[in-house]
Amino acid sequence: MKHFRGLWTLGLLSLLLCSWSAPAQTWQNDRYHVSMQTPTDWPAMSKALLAQTNAQISHVTGRGFIAGYALNETDTLVFPYMLVQFKPYTALPEQVRPQAKLDERGRLELLYEMVGAFQQRGPLPETIDTPQFTDRFGNDIARLTRLEDDGRFDFTGKIPHEVGQDPIRYHTHGIFGKDGIAMVSVFTIEDFSGLTYVIQNEMRTLAFDQGFGGDALPDEPAIPEANTEPIAEPTDQSTQPTEAQPAPEVEETTAKPEADPAVNEPDEPIVPLNPATGHADSTALILILSLLGAALFAAALIAWFVAHQKAQAQRERKRARLERLHANQSAAQIPPQPRPAQPPTAQARGSNDRQRRGTTRS
Repeated sequence: MKHFRGLWTLGLLSLLLCSWSAPAQTWQNDRYHVSMQTPTDWPAMSKALLAQTNAQISHVTGRGFIAGYALNETDTLVFPYMLVQFKPYTALPEQVRPQAKLDERGRLELLYEMVGAFQQRGPLPETIDTPQFTDRFGNDIARLTRLEDDGRFDFTGKIPHEVGQDPIRYHTHGIFGKDGIAMVSVFTIEDFSGLTYVIQNEMRTLAFDQGFGGDALPDEPAIPEANTEPIAEPTDQSTQPTEAQPAPEVEETTAKPEADPAVNEPDEPIVPLNPATGHADSTALILILSLLGAALFAAALIAWFVAHQKAQAQRERKRARLERLHANQSAAQIPPQPRPAQPPTAQARGSNDRQRRGTTRS
């Protein structure tokens, strides 16, 4: 009875575990032959939002996002979000496109050409390894943190945001393929403490389908078949003139008029036949241009002199007006002179000093 009860408990626990841990879903792109395990509880972006993202967002590796996920269900970009990207080799310079399996130097050269921030520190030396590359070419915008032998790599950095806001932090994981580079990046304005599980698990499930990874490249670069084509071209060109050469016929036709010296003599002075189209043309053209330049210079000098005289005359008229104005103002400000006092009036008849002193006549 106890044994039966223990088996029943074990079966119930296993059933609960199976129902709790749902199987992980896988995203796959048939066009670029790329797949990845979708992050848990991260809704996929709609096609409209992904198109808007390609129009507005440009990663340090450019655009080309083929899938996207956001932590929250939204119609706009809200941090944090995740973008899957494919970078074809045809978008890179022809001299770095892989023709065979890549070694460490070849992978570093591809990363150097793909991430423009690495090129800010100067050219890539001929001999370099991953630690030297990280120390020499790493900066705040992009810094290589991992490069494995199987073609997987990681780099992280900060993208300048709008003025007054925190920079956008990103972590990119990628892998080299046969036709291009697949990358998945997570973007946030906070630290990556809450995104460590996604970076170390779902993002690292990014992979190419069988036959489209970096191991599908040949061991050695193929010998270009174009080397045999230029060999056939000169043979065709050499046979054509030999077949079409009527050399003896031309010599026979030219041998007949050799007896006439008058015909051969005018053939030598071919160049001076038309003196109007020889060196005289260039000399006359130089002379005409020189005269035209002198005339333009004289016209400019005359125009400057006339303008200078007009300006001087205007200054003189302005100065005369100012002098007259000052003279009128000074004349108007002179105060009027006081009128002279009137002389005392004559004394009346019969008045004398006695009356002023108060005496009267009896």
